[in-house]
Amino acid sequence: LSKSAILSYPPYQYTIEPTNQCNLKCVFCPQSDPQHKSCRPVGYLEESDFKIFLRRIDEAKPGNNHINLTLEGEPFINPDFIRFLELAVDNGYFPVFASNGTLLCREIADKLIAVGRFRASIDFASEASIYESIRGQKGHFEVVRNNLTYLMEQAGKHRGIHLDVHDISP
Repeated sequence: LSKSAILSYPPYQYTIEPTNQCNLKCVFCPQSDPQHKSCRPVGYLEESDFKIFLRRIDEAKPGNNHINLTLEGEPFINPDFIRFLELAVDNGYFPVFASNGTLLCREIADKLIAVGRFRASIDFASEASIYESIRGQKGHFEVVRNNLTYLMEQAGKHRGIHLDVHDISP
């Protein structure tokens, strides 16, 4: 946010990272490298900075209204993540994000559904052994399956909510 550039066209996509911290150690992710945190110290986006981000997008007069709120971290680790989604929607944007699903308990899912509109991408596998070997930790398969089941049931009642569940099986 400290640098500026003038483009002759609106950016195709706006992306901001709520946090670069994750609670899993997926085999495909840079987060799993023990040296990664020395390259990129853990950080959290604050609401005041997100509001600046939204203001800057408004100033750019975007060609689309999608805001991607994911890069390397699990967005639900940031305690303000639901608030970021609310602010995005309140300002006319359509939030898009990816999650590993581990923190999407019923309470968080209900708050997420209340946001009203978003697209979430969540990776899963149909077998626990495959899921856990890729995610790098045991014990999350049932948690994520239960979280996804509840979220899909609730999302099915709302037209503005889009869920993409991807099979990460090899």
